Amino acid sequence: MTTCIHRLHYDKLVRDKIPEILSQQNKKYKCHIATGDELREMLREKVLEEIGIYMSDPCLEELADVYEVLEAVVRAEGYTLTDIEEYRIEKRLAKGGFRQGIILEHVEE
Repeated sequence: MTTCIHRLHYDKLVRDKIPEILSQQNKKYKCHIATGDELREMLREKVLEEIGIYMSDPCLEELADVYEVLEAVVRAEGYTLTDIEEYRIEKRLAKGGFRQGIILEHVEE
């Protein structure tokens, strides 16, 4: 009698503690640490994945996941959260934010 081994292939960025959690569950896994261009590409994919999940289930938990990935993107691009906050404020002062919910329907030229 042979035992079938089922492998699930992911090839995606996961949270830092996932290998530890898998080890605690006595699961075999293979992973590697992404850096440089690979990390930035995987983060871009993760942003899209998390936004898609949030769009399907717009709740605080999913929004927190989007925010977590965006924070990682900021770091991977060599910025700090302070850099982003300063630029965000600068743009808000110049063009406003999104608090009023203005929908631009058309512009005549």
